[in-house]
Amino acid sequence: MSKPEFVDARPTFVYVTYIETTAEKLWRALTDPAFTRQYWFGTRLTSDWKVGSPFALVMDGKITDDGEVLVFDPPHRLSYTFRHILNEQAREELPRASPSCLSLTASWSSSH
Repeated sequence: MSKPEFVDARPTFVYVTYIETTAEKLWRALTDPAFTRQYWFGTRLTSDWKVGSPFALVMDGKITDDGEVLVFDPPHRLSYTFRHILNEQAREELPRASPSCLSLTASWSSSH
């Protein structure tokens, strides 16, 4: 396992996954409740996807996670805040004084 890189004294980690699909199909997989329910263990991701609107992950009628839509530019860029709300212990494991950021970047290249 590689050590994380450090930028500005903060650890960074880049997670790369190659998915053989089109940008449009990947976008649907990330935003369509029927699709997320099928592949995210029965969890529906719900939102009207307008910037500033809330979103929620709903499993068995319970909201497990929520956030706010920051960027919605189909099928190029999706950004939202994320907060786990179901399990208090999971929320407490992250230090409150330091903000966290998870960034997933999907790009298409003919070389892969």
